[in-house]
Amino acid sequence: MTDEFGQLTEKELAVGYWWVRHRLKIRAGLIILFIVFIVVIYLNAGWKFYNYLKNTPQHQAMLQELTISVPNYEQIKTTNAPKPLLLGDTVAVGDRNTGYDLITEVQNTNSRWWLKELEYYYIIDGQATAANITNILPSDKKYLIHFNLAKNISVSNAKLFIRRQLWERVKDRTQLDSRNNWVKPAVKADNVITNFTNTNQLNIITSFNLVNDSPYSFWDVETQIILRQGNKIVGVNALTVSDLSSGERRQIEILWPKVMNSDLSTEVKVFANSLDIKNIRLVPETTPNLIR
Repeated sequence: MTDEFGQLTEKELAVGYWWVRHRLKIRAGLIILFIVFIVVIYLNAGWKFYNYLKNTPQHQAMLQELTISVPNYEQIKTTNAPKPLLLGDTVAVGDRNTGYDLITEVQNTNSRWWLKELEYYYIIDGQATAANITNILPSDKKYLIHFNLAKNISVSNAKLFIRRQLWERVKDRTQLDSRNNWVKPAVKADNVITNFTNTNQLNIITSFNLVNDSPYSFWDVETQIILRQGNKIVGVNALTVSDLSSGERRQIEILWPKVMNSDLSTEVKVFANSLDIKNIRLVPETTPNLIR
């Protein structure tokens, strides 16, 4: 034993002596610390259980309120759906000798929805005409037209039928104003004049300038020309103007082949569709010549 103790340093002997004297106290302290830890855990669990029992009615009320306040997605969808088109009366333009054109004025009252595709046709005496497809821009009025019905056909009971509607919400915020309404491009008909031709007093000619003051250049711009005698529509025509550049002013002339009297007025509707990206003609950027 003496040899073994002789191999220990005084520091090691001091540590061993301290441990022998204090090990029971250390053990007792660890046991007390463990007991305190267990007590804290039980107290915390008991406090949470007490709060659960205390707040159970309130929690149940909150859960019931959440269940009741679940949003009705069908109602939301219905509320935010586009309003249906307003349909006017169908008018037959022409006579039994020359044939008829059928027109119906429709109005889209939605300021942020447009009809990307509208397929329609007419029923006359149980027979359907060929279907036509068009589009209607936000907050706009347009005539649905079916041209060149056969002669000697009765059109008094002609009725419009809409087969298909494809609505689309305006998402491009650069085309919306501060009230989130679509801003119609500044394309208009200017200087609309209808008069007899100089060479033939039996024919009528309508001329106007199609002015594009918008920043867009369009591949196609639709126009509808309505000729009235008093309040009666006596002529209808539609013309698609191609490749209309921004800032361009183009003269358009329409010759009416039918014999008409005076007291005529003309309405020109212009539809410049900036919502269809395929209808916007992009102007290629020009690279300036380098000075050498």
